[in-house]
Amino acid sequence: MNSSLPYTPSMWSAPGAQGPLRLPLNVRVAIILLAFWTVSQVVAAIPSFPTEIRQVLVRTKVMVGPAVLLLIALTSKVAFRARPAFVGMLVFSAYTAFNSMVRAEPNWPRALLVTAWAGCFMLIPSLLNSRPRIELFIRMVIPSLLASVTLAAVLGVLTDDYIEIGGNRGRYYFGMNPNYFAALAATMAFGGFISLILTPKHNRTWAWLSLIGGIVLTYLTDSRTQLVMLAVAFSVYGAYSRGLIARISQLFIGFGLLFSAGLIVFISSPLVSVERLNEVASGRILLWYSLLKTNLGSGEILPLLWGQTNLQFDTSSADWRKLNHMTIDAFDRGSQAQATFTRIAFDNAYLDVLLMTGLIGLVLALWAWIRWWRALRAEPYESEFTRRSKGVARALIMGILVTGFFASSWPAIGNVTVSFSLVLAIALTTLTRRAESSPPPVSRARETWNPPGRIR
Repeated sequence: MNSSLPYTPSMWSAPGAQGPLRLPLNVRVAIILLAFWTVSQVVAAIPSFPTEIRQVLVRTKVMVGPAVLLLIALTSKVAFRARPAFVGMLVFSAYTAFNSMVRAEPNWPRALLVTAWAGCFMLIPSLLNSRPRIELFIRMVIPSLLASVTLAAVLGVLTDDYIEIGGNRGRYYFGMNPNYFAALAATMAFGGFISLILTPKHNRTWAWLSLIGGIVLTYLTDSRTQLVMLAVAFSVYGAYSRGLIARISQLFIGFGLLFSAGLIVFISSPLVSVERLNEVASGRILLWYSLLKTNLGSGEILPLLWGQTNLQFDTSSADWRKLNHMTIDAFDRGSQAQATFTRIAFDNAYLDVLLMTGLIGLVLALWAWIRWWRALRAEPYESEFTRRSKGVARALIMGILVTGFFASSWPAIGNVTVSFSLVLAIALTTLTRRAESSPPPVSRARETWNPPGRIR
């Protein structure tokens, strides 16, 4: 049987063995809140939902995460410690929080958000530290995501607000921001795939519906970023398998890297005008260029290394991309609800880190992701479940890194893609490292009959 495909044997226990003990109540409550943290962001984005409910969800979408972490800290009996795979993330978070607090005008909301982000790498491993707990989290999130996204699509069709046609491009958005709805659909698609891989006892109908429905909806939104994210995530996971699937995935990744390198060279040449490139990128090129020129164009060393205290925006250009969410964090295209933590949307996580924390912060962020990635390298003699878990964790990490070029910043605890992917990647990394810390059982040598006169 190909190791990269969904399988049916149970991973809970051997045949005839007793099932796992019932999880403690505090653990179940915390996992339920983690699931709510992810799904509430979908419900809050549905324009046709009652405004009062949406405002409550929008304002609490960031606070639910820290509240869950606090609950875990108060109820967990596990000693908290920094795992080697997450040391880089903790260093990056500490630097970002320090950078935000020691400015002339301290950015306390950002410092608090970064602290909550860092808490994920300390507290999530103490909660989702076993296969039954991880499976419970997946079993709760996937059907809820499927139901929420389906509800959004149905309400969008009923209100006749579901498609946008312009510039030879048709996009189904179902009342939301098209890019955000694409992120929801892509998360649901890969979540369904994860459910098929890691939770064989879960209702596979829901998992298949999430996988196929998510891919179809992502395609209908015409979101190139999310389509690339899905392709890269599936390829990264496939490279962890064996046989033909692994070779095809590795070949696809190789061609992808060559294509990306060639595309960068092509874009840098005079063959492509900046205007055309800006049009293809939905106005982002001009936005990023203007932000870099306005804030780092002076050539001063300190802002480049430390980041800007007060960001400036040059909106004098006629082609400036109008962003309604430059100062507020709203989900939908209609009535907007003020968020608890306001943000400035760069549509590029790397640019966000560079402008807010400088070159030092960007280097620390890249080092942190690379350190985490390397911690998930394949090891000889590891179990099939460990191999699958590492493949999923790496695919989730790569998905976050790909969407970071055109999506939310780090930390983005209020983003559904990051909340689901980050939590699950942390949990699977912790689980696989714990499994490897236990030495494999040594088989005892069997005594064999040695006839008289025979030399052993």
